Amino acid sequence: MQKLIGRLGVLMFCVTMFCMLLTLCCNIVGGGLGIQAISSSIEFPLGSKELLSVDKEGHICYHSKHYMRLEIYDRNGDFVRGWFVPSGYTARIDPSGDFIRAIDVWDDNIIYDFSGKILKKYNEKGSSDILTTWSRETPKDGEGNTYILAKREWRTKIARVDPNGNLTVVVREPNHLCLIRIPFPVFAYMYASAILLFLSEVVLKKRKTKESGNDIPDLSTNEDM
Repeated sequence: MQKLIGRLGVLMFCVTMFCMLLTLCCNIVGGGLGIQAISSSIEFPLGSKELLSVDKEGHICYHSKHYMRLEIYDRNGDFVRGWFVPSGYTARIDPSGDFIRAIDVWDDNIIYDFSGKILKKYNEKGSSDILTTWSRETPKDGEGNTYILAKREWRTKIARVDPNGNLTVVVREPNHLCLIRIPFPVFAYMYASAILLFLSEVVLKKRKTKESGNDIPDLSTNEDM
């Protein structure tokens, strides 16, 4: 029992370190260096939303806040590709549907195509003013369907709501990605690993105490003789 609890504690600790390392890589690789070190074919957890946008055909662009990464899904909700964006930027599909535009609070702009290639970088004074408008807009495709982030059960989902109010889940976060989603699992695994390791020590101490008690000779028999 003690070994099992100890191994679970170590496993939780390793998962915690992995999540923290993943966060660090996203901040350094995605934000600071701008190097696409992780393949664009790897899907990340949805996590906390920075911005959700769609084009007229219903293609979805999800900007993850904690991973600083754009995830592109087709109309059916299938993952297409993803890439990192620099820290401090907010990105969405341009209303024209021809490109993806990222803006930071210093009016710096980055224009991407839908493969993640940078087409243009420039600074346009006052362009950051549109960020407030972006945050308040409800994503809508050419058919009048709106898109929302639906947090049901323990998986994050992106849902499509038609003009009649019918809701259809389009993107379902895979179960295995929920396990490394930031920030919740990091703290949950950290506490869980600490508790399991503590219980492991408690069980070990009780076991040693019991074994040491069994090693004490029974002197009452010798006294009777």
